[in-house]
Amino acid sequence: MNMKKANVLITGWIASFILLFSFANAQTSDSCFAKAPSEVAVGQQFKYTVSANVRGEVVSTDFGKFEFISGPSIGTSTSINMTNGHIDQTTSYTYTYYLSCEKEGNFVIPGITLSVEGRLIKSNYVEVSVVKPPKNIEPDNQQADS
Repeated sequence: MNMKKANVLITGWIASFILLFSFANAQTSDSCFAKAPSEVAVGQQFKYTVSANVRGEVVSTDFGKFEFISGPSIGTSTSINMTNGHIDQTTSYTYTYYLSCEKEGNFVIPGITLSVEGRLIKSNYVEVSVVKPPKNIEPDNQQADS
């Protein structure tokens, strides 16, 4: 094999390796998604969670008309998947809050804001309908999970 062909082959391998490495390390965009029950009773504690694909610092919370009870409790979940020799690792972070509301109506939880390496990521808003509690249950003893 002459030198010219060897240089072309080496350059091609290096370029392919760099391109493959770039695709393997490409990150998806940072995001966070909030959820809560669509309906709760007046005075009922409920779980409000925000799941993100990056770990961040909570810099802003706005629970609207809802009363903050506790949080955030931060959980981490890691999934490793191997398909045809390709390994994918996904980590998600869940920020959990407990809230309640003492007034009937339809309300919006505007969301939280995370700071990740100087960037701000805002969660979606969540609509919750607050209804009268059933007559046979005391509001303080109820809890709803999403």
